[in-house]
Amino acid sequence: MSARRSQRTSGRPRASHQTSSVSGASSPSTGHVSEGAARADRPAVTISRAQGSLARTLRRVAETHWTLLAVMGAFFLSMLVIPVFADVPATDDWVYARSVEILLEESELRIFDLSVVTLVFQVIWGAYFALIFGPLTDSTFGALRLSTIVLTAISIPAVYGICRQLGVERGKSALGAAVYAFNPLTYSLGFTFMSDPQFSALMVISTWFYLKGLDRDKLDARSILWGSVFASLAFLVRQQGLLIPFAVGIYLLASRRWWFNREGLVTAWRIAGIPALTLGAYGLWLTLVHGVPEQQGQFVDRITEAGLNDSRLLIGRLIYITVAYIGLFSLPITLSTFVSLDRWRLPLSVGGRVFLLVWTGIIVTGAVIFFSEGRVMPYIQQFLGLHGVGPTDLVGGRPLALSPRWALPFTLVCIGSAALFGLMVSQRIGQKPSSLGASVSLFVVIGLFQVLGVLPPSYHFRAWIISVDRYLLPIVPFAFCLAIWAIRDVSIN
Repeated sequence: MSARRSQRTSGRPRASHQTSSVSGASSPSTGHVSEGAARADRPAVTISRAQGSLARTLRRVAETHWTLLAVMGAFFLSMLVIPVFADVPATDDWVYARSVEILLEESELRIFDLSVVTLVFQVIWGAYFALIFGPLTDSTFGALRLSTIVLTAISIPAVYGICRQLGVERGKSALGAAVYAFNPLTYSLGFTFMSDPQFSALMVISTWFYLKGLDRDKLDARSILWGSVFASLAFLVRQQGLLIPFAVGIYLLASRRWWFNREGLVTAWRIAGIPALTLGAYGLWLTLVHGVPEQQGQFVDRITEAGLNDSRLLIGRLIYITVAYIGLFSLPITLSTFVSLDRWRLPLSVGGRVFLLVWTGIIVTGAVIFFSEGRVMPYIQQFLGLHGVGPTDLVGGRPLALSPRWALPFTLVCIGSAALFGLMVSQRIGQKPSSLGASVSLFVVIGLFQVLGVLPPSYHFRAWIISVDRYLLPIVPFAFCLAIWAIRDVSIN
């Protein structure tokens, strides 16, 4: 028994040794083959995994933000019925298009004396589209128009993001993006090469990044820097772009979120450093290299010539006109909540009541004065008027889209919508401080400074037609987002 046991015991190591020797003999060749195959398959596996990850990400985004994607799809589909590539300028397109042509043909960046705005980024941005799509479409104006369409399309998700930052759920945020994209003023100007839509799109994107970066719960330095970049680009289209970082700084000071220390200086640099450098570089280029365009040089002269009395009259008129147009802009939202009026009562907070009182006073006073002068909506029509939607210089001999006899009822509807807008917003004033409240306050301050931006270019029209509606375009997203924020917990019918 012991002999057998020892034999079995001694046999086990030999078997094990044989096995290991066999495997050891075959392992070098097998190992090299398997390792080589693994190396050969590794790129394919990596690509496959990356594709699978991308597909999952896209599927998740589509499932989460399908309402926004539907709005974007509708916007692009609408281009099928718009003659985007018609080789026809609208309003001031020809002035800006000529600057693009000179840049492409002579490699010179030239801003004409007729231009009041900075225009630099718009010319460079348009030149890329003219260079790529001009030969393909045989339409320079069409290619330039496409450059505006692309910027407008990019700003649609930014409006959606602003609404989300203000605490609005996805469905209503998509509603805000939709009414922004298809608002008659936004939509008609989006198919031009005017500076107004390009500036407004860049302003919206910059505002979204600033709101995201300056969230009270978590500061995002990268988003703040992106906000300053787009604010700089907005300035290089229209001078009002500088009001964006300036408004952000005013808000931080007023809310005591900025202090003069190392951290405060870093934050200030992130917010305004790039715009300040852009302003300095543009000023040096304009004065030392290019020369100041005639209309820009006369800009301050017009304000000085107006004097205090004319300035006061213009400011008063524009305040009421802005309120009335906010009623027009927010009409789809106020109408959708009209049946829920039983849920709206007078604001409970003192601040809300003061706001509603001032807002109502502006509406009543302005309406009485304008009615006595025979003025009805649209008060400052150029791209949106009784002729319909689009620039007046392309209307030709077509009949009016809206009979003058409907102008008075239309005015009353806009005023009523403005009053309801004021009531909706006043209900939200005075809520407990929170991260959401901080975002709303910052958003409102930026919007108020853009309202101020309407005044300077309007001096040119003060003794004629007061102003033109395209100057109000930057106010459109602020009106929509505030209205959506005010009804974020109200059912929409």
